[in-house]
Amino acid sequence: MEYVPICGVAVVDNNRAMEKLPNIEGLLSYRVDNQELYLRGKQNWNSMAMENEILELEGKLGASQHKLETVQTSQNNLRKELAESNVKISELSTKMLQLQEENKIYSSCKSALDTVSNLKHGVYKIRSPSIVNGYSNVYCHMTSLPGCSGGGWTLVMKINGRKETFDYGSSYWSNKVTYNPGGGQTGFDDQETKLATYWNMPFKEICLGMKVNDHLNFISISYQASSLYNVIADGRHRSTNIGRSKWLSLVQGSGLQPHCTLDGFNVHSPRPVISYPQAVRIGTLGNEQGDCNSSDSYIGFGGISYYKRIFCRMPKITNTCGNVAYCMPGGGNKELPAMGYIFVR
Repeated sequence: MEYVPICGVAVVDNNRAMEKLPNIEGLLSYRVDNQELYLRGKQNWNSMAMENEILELEGKLGASQHKLETVQTSQNNLRKELAESNVKISELSTKMLQLQEENKIYSSCKSALDTVSNLKHGVYKIRSPSIVNGYSNVYCHMTSLPGCSGGGWTLVMKINGRKETFDYGSSYWSNKVTYNPGGGQTGFDDQETKLATYWNMPFKEICLGMKVNDHLNFISISYQASSLYNVIADGRHRSTNIGRSKWLSLVQGSGLQPHCTLDGFNVHSPRPVISYPQAVRIGTLGNEQGDCNSSDSYIGFGGISYYKRIFCRMPKITNTCGNVAYCMPGGGNKELPAMGYIFVR
């Protein structure tokens, strides 16, 4: 056999055999004697490459292919790392924004909510010029409470009715001294507190809450003042005229004697006929007579101290926030101490 076709290539022993091949332009031939590949031109056979050159090219081509695969793998890894980096950058940006918000000093919880509408309940820095660092850490409630619509409520005080800290005669109602400011960062728990917002925070609304046996109720009062201190500290009575039914809604099962309609701030008997009639810093009174001069019942914040409970056989126990009612018609006396919460906006 003069030639052997292999994969479209005419394999011949030598030049004599190659010259006998058909004169077909573009035909490939491989000579065994010199291990060289030829391509048929119009007139002549043209040498293309030696076998060792082909093998060398194949080796280079394989190496190049391996490098290309390595580069593609590196590119894929880089793309993955870039995607992961973008996620981390996004997370860091979110954290930075959160830290920026946390470190901002606002004039009130409402101003914070007006700045960033989706803020959550929590502790925010509220401007307090009288404090050394210029701000107080204050719990802010950013959504509506049952009875107090809207958000942006700034905490002022928390009062435990079973304690004497904030009884009617306490100096905390008339001074500019904080009490347990850490308790002003913990929301609706049983820690008492008085914050600098008592004398620094102007408001148009008050939100009052009472918790008795885990039942928490709120009422709101429209009242404008430069601060709660300016409403209470001078001891003058200021009326809110919201009606006793609204006050009574603060505590389930509460009650008052049927007479006396005094309510508001610094509520006390105008012409007392007994030594220690009931009085309350924020709330309303009741009396069995047709006046307010010998009141034996109240619901509110800042009631009288236990040692002043000397009429109607009142027990000598502390109830400075909640509901107290004795000499009730039919003997339905009330003793319901509460955990009280005072917010403004």
